[in-house]
Amino acid sequence: MKLQLNVEPGDLIQNISFHGETNADNEELKKLDNLEAMLSTAYLELLGLMLDTEDRIEYSAKQLHQRAEELLSMFNEDE
Repeated sequence: MKLQLNVEPGDLIQNISFHGETNADNEELKKLDNLEAMLSTAYLELLGLMLDTEDRIEYSAKQLHQRAEELLSMFNEDE
């Protein structure tokens, strides 16, 4: 049996905010840890795709490479 889920970004990323109360803010820190794990995974997926499609001649590979490169540039602080 195959299960398919349609998940939107808002389903995975909880609202993170400052409360000004230590216990509540500690819960927000846990949310940030989760967000860090998701961003790290996304970064590695994009990097892997970019490397896999580097120097490929297929049009689809070039499209994937360009899009992965564009998304990776969002992580670059210099731009």
